[in-house]
Amino acid sequence: MKHLLFPLLLVFSVNGYAVKISSSCLSESGMSRYDLNFDTQTEKGTIRYRFMKQDTTYDAIITEKSMSQIKGVAHFSSSRTGDTSGNSFKFVYDHDNKWFSEVNVKANCTKYILD
Repeated sequence: MKHLLFPLLLVFSVNGYAVKISSSCLSESGMSRYDLNFDTQTEKGTIRYRFMKQDTTYDAIITEKSMSQIKGVAHFSSSRTGDTSGNSFKFVYDHDNKWFSEVNVKANCTKYILD
């Protein structure tokens, strides 16, 4: 039922209704973890990126959304490990197939929908 409801909710978000999405993603190597939070109404969100001892938060701007994907750009916001800057990157989140990608990293995700 959840799998049928999510695409329906996303259709409404494209037409003016908001959907908040939260997802945790782990890279295929197991070394990178991404915690995603997107709001399809404001077209903004955050991405928490953890790699080895690095723990960085990026502000996400949604540039494109469809029935199955959210695309955008992430910009450095803050770091829990002392970093003062980070490289911006483009990303794709495919909620139907449960994956997230940025640059050359692909991660498998679990998804949660928060209305």
